[in-house]
Amino acid sequence: MSVALAGYHFLGTGTPVWVLLLTFLIQGCGMGLVMPAATESVMSVVPRERGGAGSAITNTSRQVAVALGVAVLGSVLAQAYRARLQPYLGVLPVGARHGATVSIAQTQVIAAHLGAAGDRLMAAASTSFVGAMHVTGLISVLIAVVGAVTVWIWMPGKATAVPEAEAAPGVQSDTAAAPAEAGRAFGAPVADAVTATGAADA
Repeated sequence: MSVALAGYHFLGTGTPVWVLLLTFLIQGCGMGLVMPAATESVMSVVPRERGGAGSAITNTSRQVAVALGVAVLGSVLAQAYRARLQPYLGVLPVGARHGATVSIAQTQVIAAHLGAAGDRLMAAASTSFVGAMHVTGLISVLIAVVGAVTVWIWMPGKATAVPEAEAAPGVQSDTAAAPAEAGRAFGAPVADAVTATGAADA
């Protein structure tokens, strides 16, 4: 994933389409490797009777993370694009400059009505958008690396199962004593009922 995100930093306005497609392919392969492993690592530590709740929490966390990622990185992209395009807006009336920085699509619509000045603005918009994409890609790489390091260091692993033959004697005695204690607890009311029945017959 980090390799694919870093690859966006090397894309430019003249980059062939196949390079972009290759970057998409690497990113898709990375997601295909990460998502099943992440889901399995969560579900493997959830008790079987809690499987439904574990699956629901996992899916909810994934969807919330995706929504937050789109919102945060989209805001970064928009702000970087606006900052880079601002010096080229002198050809526009003051009232139209804010609308031109909303998105590159809006810039294209406005530039289409400016003739030769619009062509220069469109070239500047393309360069600004690619530069903003570079900034967003680098931030994505940083987030991905920090997340991977955090999981590697602090995520708990599965506990090693202890064979029954190697279990401590105290554990075995407690396990064996549990049914006896339950039997005595259940047998006491039964004994009392038998005694009461015998007294009534007498």
